[in-house]
Amino acid sequence: MQNNYNITGIRNHLLKQLSENRYEHTLGVEKTAVSLAKLYNVDIEKARVAALLHDCAKNLSDDKKLELCEKYNIEVTEEQKKNLDLIHAEIGSVMAKYEYEIDDEDILNAITYHTTGKPNMSNLEKIIYVSDYIEPGRTKAPNLDEIRRVVMKDLDKALYMILSDTINYLKTSKKYIVPTTMEAYEYYKNILDTTGEINMEKNTDNSMDLLKTALKALDDKLAEDIQVLDIRDLTVIADYFIIAHGNNKSHIKALIDRTDEVLSKNGYEPKQVEGYNSASWILLDYGNIIIHIFSKEDRLFYDLERIWSDGKKIDVKSLIED
Repeated sequence: MQNNYNITGIRNHLLKQLSENRYEHTLGVEKTAVSLAKLYNVDIEKARVAALLHDCAKNLSDDKKLELCEKYNIEVTEEQKKNLDLIHAEIGSVMAKYEYEIDDEDILNAITYHTTGKPNMSNLEKIIYVSDYIEPGRTKAPNLDEIRRVVMKDLDKALYMILSDTINYLKTSKKYIVPTTMEAYEYYKNILDTTGEINMEKNTDNSMDLLKTALKALDDKLAEDIQVLDIRDLTVIADYFIIAHGNNKSHIKALIDRTDEVLSKNGYEPKQVEGYNSASWILLDYGNIIIHIFSKEDRLFYDLERIWSDGKKIDVKSLIED
């Protein structure tokens, strides 16, 4: 189902409501959330809206926050009264619902829990929580580089690492820890303790045939700097990433259209296509193969090759000529 969110209108309204630094942070969260949504097959527009609105109440005065709490019947705890910033997420959620007319419960919950987390979060909730912590403007939190690497392979583990670092910081600073945060920490700790190492075994019977077919289609349409990463030993997301870029939006769409056409003729249909309209990063997900076609600028920005540098590089030329 097509979502009809007025993204431009939301951005323009936030530009007037937020400080310059808060607005830049919000755009950073949006971009990060979109990239993670593509990776984890979450609705991109929902991720974009939740990211944009996650801090919509952040810069309100204390008086305005209290006014909205009374208006929308939000209970304010004694700890929150001491620091009303603690309640900006809950206020932001009701503002999203009543002032921005967002009625999707997953989006509203993602805003509500973006600072505290909670047990058993949806993937959208996890993505907003994590994106708020790791967006490119963040530089001071501990273990940022490690978390940014981990999140591309294991969303739950990255979430747990952030919860752990947050709790350690709050304990060291003798600051209040919201009970929901402790509950989330224990929940995801238990999940990771129970699952242990992820089972990396996959059905790879058709991976190589699909890979070669896709590479030849991209090469025929003159895709730029085609790279293949073997990530079978790193994640359950896929067996291989194909990464390339186009010279402009028309070229990017032509690369995707040709690849989709050739693979379809060979019996391969994508599970998901993301980003076609924007054409700055289009993703074709075939399950065991994920194809990422970028603009040159977005490829440099997201830098999947660096993030997945533990993956094994495959000789593309030999596969195309085979």
